[in-house]
Amino acid sequence: MFSVSINPTYFCNFNCDFCYLSKEQLRDRKTTKIETIMKRLSEIDETITHIDLYGGEIGLLPDEYLNELIDKIKDKYNPTISIITNLSAVRDVFLRPDIDLSVSYDFDAREKEHIVLKNMMMLQRPFSVLTLASEKVVNGDVDFMITIFNTLRNLQAVEIKPFSSTTHRSQAVSDLEFEEFIKKWI
Repeated sequence: MFSVSINPTYFCNFNCDFCYLSKEQLRDRKTTKIETIMKRLSEIDETITHIDLYGGEIGLLPDEYLNELIDKIKDKYNPTISIITNLSAVRDVFLRPDIDLSVSYDFDAREKEHIVLKNMMMLQRPFSVLTLASEKVVNGDVDFMITIFNTLRNLQAVEIKPFSSTTHRSQAVSDLEFEEFIKKWI
């Protein structure tokens, strides 16, 4: 059994100061061809049971591209597929009942958080949230964050990921600070 993450594009409509991608990558509009993705998947000598599709911002790709990619993956491997989006817009493909939806949401640490929050409130389907424990999030008001999440009626799960510095972005969030932040949630 094998889980795979696929990033068909780096292009993003946000420029978050904690992103793992460089500013140049975030502006890059290149998209990996579906045939290339399917060829790479066929090279995996394991049973693929789960695939994450993300970017940059996956929602900037055309619905036709995403639907074709999802359909081809489902036809060949029949895995669980999760789309991870910044949800700056609710796309039709995000509403497919045969995929899981995860929203990257980092409160006021992320650009246009009010638009993303509004879109999460309007979602008529179950979804999860992925929050990155960046400096701004770790130093935020946990009670407020929990209150926000409690207003989202279709929210099923929250995952808080520790911040990892990259060659493009660095922040001073220690393991201990992350641990203390998680304890506040608990």
